[in-house]
Amino acid sequence: MKLRAAKGGRLVLKCVGDTLVLPEKFHKSHSPMSFQEIQDALKKVAHGSARRTLDDGTRVILLFGRTVEDIKSAVDDLKID
Repeated sequence: MKLRAAKGGRLVLKCVGDTLVLPEKFHKSHSPMSFQEIQDALKKVAHGSARRTLDDGTRVILLFGRTVEDIKSAVDDLKID
């Protein structure tokens, strides 16, 4: 994974169920939500999103859902600023 390529741009992360595509060593530094926060949210909603801007200006968008279909719904709901 080449996170440097996203520096200053946009980085979109995806979590389906209990699978977050971001390697664990980058969760705290890059993800808008901890893995546990994502899992807690998925107990309440089928899909959602969270945002964060890193110190280097990278805008991170996390899309999460219980299933691939739920991720598709999260994408449909996504508004890029």
